[in-house]
Amino acid sequence: MSIAETASRMQVAQSKYPINIRISVPFVAYPFFVTLIIGREKRGPTRLLQERERHPLNSWGNLVTFVVFFGSLVASVL
Repeated sequence: MSIAETASRMQVAQSKYPINIRISVPFVAYPFFVTLIIGREKRGPTRLLQERERHPLNSWGNLVTFVVFFGSLVASVL
């Protein structure tokens, strides 16, 4: 697949979701990105199982993110 085809597919895929937020954060040592995509689930049950095995929800990074996010949310509400 050529670069033009990949770019074209990325543009089409981005417009399919009602909420598609992609932010790149230039951190000092290691830049990182945050992606929030919300829309109707289009993957089949087999692919969902494969994705869950490759990217489990119960990881240390997800736990830290959850605690920091909801801690800051509670602090801002109070």
